[in-house]
Amino acid sequence: MSEYSPILYHYHRSPYAEKVRLLFGLIGAEWRSVTVPIQPPRDTLAILAGGYRRIPVMQRGADIYCDTRLICQELALDRPDVEGHPNSTAIKLADRAESDVFFSAIRQVPTLKALIGLFSQLGLKGGLSLLADRGELTKGYSGAGKTTKEARDIFVSFTEELENQLTQSHWLAGDAPGIVDLRCYHPLFLALGFNALKRELLPTSIESWMSRLEAFGHGRRSELSDIDALNEARQSEPMSVSDSMTAHKAVGDWVTIQPNDYGRVPVTGVLVGADSSRWIIARRSEDAGMTHIHFPNAGFDCHVID
Repeated sequence: MSEYSPILYHYHRSPYAEKVRLLFGLIGAEWRSVTVPIQPPRDTLAILAGGYRRIPVMQRGADIYCDTRLICQELALDRPDVEGHPNSTAIKLADRAESDVFFSAIRQVPTLKALIGLFSQLGLKGGLSLLADRGELTKGYSGAGKTTKEARDIFVSFTEELENQLTQSHWLAGDAPGIVDLRCYHPLFLALGFNALKRELLPTSIESWMSRLEAFGHGRRSELSDIDALNEARQSEPMSVSDSMTAHKAVGDWVTIQPNDYGRVPVTGVLVGADSSRWIIARRSEDAGMTHIHFPNAGFDCHVID
């Protein structure tokens, strides 16, 4: 396996990580897996990503990529075909899948039933701990506060439109599966994983579409310890930043970057590059050496520290 094959920090039940794992399968990629706890503390990852706490995170040498939209964009650089040719309705459906639909996936069922599903998966102690953690993670985000009826209406509307799209085309991305398919798949993965949805009750077109995606598998995976991943970062140099990205007026300034919806933990560093799609900040630590942390422009705020 290549020394610089991607490293993914993830846990088994993470729906966003499943989107990336399936993308590895679609492109037939080699990758290395660092399994992290379902909730913090994640000490090694905190060092590498500056405290950023959402999962998954991808590492290549001394470059760290946060948020699945940027991770997928990075993985698609050598395989632009996985971007596909989705129509505008499919793109809007995928945008919904990663916002209200995602948070409605579990909230659509009565609270007691959802708790039974949660505790059956994680046990009483684990379930209570996760509830407290996710409550803190989503504090202040209106999308996570839907009532059961509101969430159910959102999820039903999503599955109806998804079914409609899949009766028109085998894949949402066009002639072949692509990232837009994975974006719409992951809230269903979440709902099924916590018994908020029964697979046998899904429309045939959706169930067969999910099975076709799952048949691609997760690519060629090998396991890696978090210490070995940290050592790789320390022994590597970040990739050079293009001239066009270093032309941004704030390059050289200390900044904080954080999500603007939930999990709003700020990451501080020196801005070394920016364009219309991403920000890159540099951080140095004794454990990791110099790293570049990449964030997508969409969904994140960047503020210069005065």
